[in-house]
Amino acid sequence: MLLPLIILMLTPSALGPSFGTNEEVLVISKAANPVQIDGVWSTETEWLDASETKIVADGLTAYLRVKYDERFLYILIDFVSDQGLDRSRDLAVACFDTKSDDGNVPLEDDYCFYAATRTGRTTSGIMQGSGSGWVIIQDAKLVDRFARIGYSHSSPYDDKNGHVSYELKIPTGPYGLEEEMRFYLYVSDGYHNNFVEWPANSGGKQFAIGSPTIKDVLAIPDGWGKLHLKPS
Repeated sequence: MLLPLIILMLTPSALGPSFGTNEEVLVISKAANPVQIDGVWSTETEWLDASETKIVADGLTAYLRVKYDERFLYILIDFVSDQGLDRSRDLAVACFDTKSDDGNVPLEDDYCFYAATRTGRTTSGIMQGSGSGWVIIQDAKLVDRFARIGYSHSSPYDDKNGHVSYELKIPTGPYGLEEEMRFYLYVSDGYHNNFVEWPANSGGKQFAIGSPTIKDVLAIPDGWGKLHLKPS
């Protein structure tokens, strides 16, 4: 078992207005309560002002919460089905297509923020699309303060066993995050070798032991949903 570590955190959001035919949309509210990026609910009210989405797939459940302010987008993921923080392949990735230009490959306006356990340590970073794939543009030393992985005993979703959770604090300005953009979430339980994604059935792949890198498991932007930042 690992202690709480760097990670991104997403939070449940509600379905909002449609941006197109059969497109799933998360409508995100302005933050009212402060967030401490430590990988878990720090206070009872820390994430109550965030939009909430329940993600269910193949018997697994995760809750995504998201909110924002003038400088940051805050994400919390409570992966309630993952009840053990593993040495390898526990993973959360939040991706943004900032220009909503879709595509079957990630472009330069596409970014993914991730945190993962690998061989007994936690890694985190930021990836940018290159027009043919993903390229890591920042390593853990630069993004530690933005992402944490934790083991939660303090959220509304906790049972007596606790579960793995992730928090992410993403600066909006440097990455061109917009009021409306495409969004994708991927969360993996390494021990049980399974995962959930939002939107469901987006095309993500299992992050198995043989997967060369994180980028190889992500759905292409054409399969992503929409994120809408609701004005205050």
